[in-house]
Amino acid sequence: MLERLQTKFLVFWRGMQPRERLILTVGVLLIGGLIFYQLVLKPWHRAINDMQVSVAGIRVDLVWMRQQAELIKDGGVQIREELKGGNQSLMAVIERSAKSQGVDKAIQQIVPRENNEVSIVLEEVSFNKWLRWIDQLQSEYGVKIKQMTADRESDTPDTAEIRLTLER
Repeated sequence: MLERLQTKFLVFWRGMQPRERLILTVGVLLIGGLIFYQLVLKPWHRAINDMQVSVAGIRVDLVWMRQQAELIKDGGVQIREELKGGNQSLMAVIERSAKSQGVDKAIQQIVPRENNEVSIVLEEVSFNKWLRWIDQLQSEYGVKIKQMTADRESDTPDTAEIRLTLER
């Protein structure tokens, strides 16, 4: 079968004028080159470019991780003296910040615990105000949430009952 195709092609090829053979050869080479570029070279160049971008991003991550490792070795970045209320009790910080954020009226119970922890129960508190208050406690005072539960209050939007334990 292969021999038959070869003989048919040779008959076809020899029957063409030299000028037609040249045009057909150039056309086949151009189409072959385009196919080679689309299937081999273009994906290869794209993969190399993607790897270069990826390596640059990984290098940035590596630099950041090394900086964080140094900070951890040095004891971390938060030093109590730099935080607001570092010399005050956790209860005093909570009460003052709650009043400034407007959630003090929702506080039903504050119970001090061991290890500089405080348990708080808030009822019918605006969830958005509570979020701003917790953000202020964390960013300005270094207070962290140890445990928390939040339940939606009836059908009133933006109202919740929140129980949480804070620590510093």
